[in-house]
Amino acid sequence: MVVDDDLAISGDGVKRPGFERLLVAICEGHAGAVLTIEASRLARNGRDWHTLLEFCGLVDCLIVDEDGVYDARLPNDRLVLGMVGVMSEMELSLFRQRVGEARVLKAKRGELFGTIAVGYRKVAHEDRIEKEPDQRVQQAITLVFKKFAELQSVRQVHRWLRQEGIALPNTAYGPQGRHVVWKLPIYMAVYGIMTNPIYAGAYAYGRSTHRIRLEQGRKRIVRGVRQTQENWSVLILDHHEGYISWTEYERNIEVIAHNAGNKGLMVRRAVRRGAALLSGLLRCGHCGRKMQVNYAKGGASLLLYRRQPSGGRRALYLIRGNARGPSGECGSAAIASAIGCGGRAQGDRGARCPGGRWSTTGRACCPASSL
Repeated sequence: MVVDDDLAISGDGVKRPGFERLLVAICEGHAGAVLTIEASRLARNGRDWHTLLEFCGLVDCLIVDEDGVYDARLPNDRLVLGMVGVMSEMELSLFRQRVGEARVLKAKRGELFGTIAVGYRKVAHEDRIEKEPDQRVQQAITLVFKKFAELQSVRQVHRWLRQEGIALPNTAYGPQGRHVVWKLPIYMAVYGIMTNPIYAGAYAYGRSTHRIRLEQGRKRIVRGVRQTQENWSVLILDHHEGYISWTEYERNIEVIAHNAGNKGLMVRRAVRRGAALLSGLLRCGHCGRKMQVNYAKGGASLLLYRRQPSGGRRALYLIRGNARGPSGECGSAAIASAIGCGGRAQGDRGARCPGGRWSTTGRACCPASSL
């Protein structure tokens, strides 16, 4: 039988269908000898290599390469094969170490480029990049940053671009080489433009890394794991001409981080839609919990909930959006007045507010503040 399933697949421990098929054939006695150009290329890690030797020794299967014939049952041949496996594994580690160090050294000079983001191109015969000379490309990318400064949300920028039918440039590769194609953006395209430091004139290397997991006894490499800015290997400011300044980039990253709604009290969250004032931004001044907006026929109400041990929720107090303020104002104006305990509010009878006072006067029992 011929086993060539593992061509172009590393032998350092990842799942290899061809190698597993070889082990099955040896154990079932269908193979009397394993013929290979170089025995050390059968496996590049100790686990697979010694498993192969153990199976060959048990069923009397020979290993044959261009240097000789080895019998895994003989101590001398087993010793030679063991040393071959160790040297093969060490050779692979040295290759990776040297390649990795060379990449980092070139990245520290700001000269290592892989896939270049749209809006830039690599200067011919030089290790540097420059802006795309196409003015349409530059104007489209600049428009994305201007709309984010206005809307303060990647999702809202994406929706606006789709509604207006505005296409964004994308990098494509074909027979004619690298070129720009135009199509309506997806969310990740807008997010990638907003979070890529290259548009702030900075060179960054090591923004993502990889993690190794064990799945069904085999090593699995998960690539593209994002790292925080503090863990980037290289960061060179003012490396090239940018579309925005570094200060504006950091401000955009902070806004995007606070728009993440799945981080609870850690973030401010984005402004929510609706008629209520400060919808999604208002918090209790004592406990820091977020106020929730309920819409009814009479108007909007801001409620503060507390979790009960039984798993349910209990409203501590609420501010009615249709209440009248001290000066007769109503709606959002009344809510704004109630933030400082100056407007009318309705609390739960017998419910304590987070500040420890009773809500029995019909006024907001807790001062509230927004981040």
